[in-house]
Amino acid sequence: MPTLRFEKELWSQGLLRVVGVDEVGMAALAGPVVAAACLVTPDTKLIRRVRDSKVLTRPQREDLFELIQSRVVRVGIGAASVSEIHRLNIYHASHVAMTRALRQIGEYDWVLVDGRRILDPAFAPGRHNCGYPTIDNRTALRARGLTPLHRHDFGTVKLLRAVENQLELALAGE
Repeated sequence: MPTLRFEKELWSQGLLRVVGVDEVGMAALAGPVVAAACLVTPDTKLIRRVRDSKVLTRPQREDLFELIQSRVVRVGIGAASVSEIHRLNIYHASHVAMTRALRQIGEYDWVLVDGRRILDPAFAPGRHNCGYPTIDNRTALRARGLTPLHRHDFGTVKLLRAVENQLELALAGE
């Protein structure tokens, strides 16, 4: 059953522009991986019929399309091509697709990826990680990218920089 539980929790903390992003095509044998992002705010009304796309029929998904667009603040769609999947692997290509979808949203306060709370707590007001990198920190780095505050020569961050450099080269070649 769909809820706005995570969104309401974030809204209560003053994080009013929450984006949900998810991909489709990770396990497909052909074609691109595609991601959609939706920006919701506290006045967004829940659409109970929205479920994981794998449990909806094509007509049900098509019926929901206009309703979703009318209820959310903004929608972004991104994709990574088959050649990008070959070059980067499906995992990183899905992040390219999600990043492209998020770029179409504009400004936001928090990102939920596939229904999970994903954003480096250091990005959120009043939250901290006690100095140790967490799974959420690493996931947020992949989802949001690096800032000038990150230690660019430090383990996980250095590795992410290398991946981002590869992504930039791949995107420049489009």
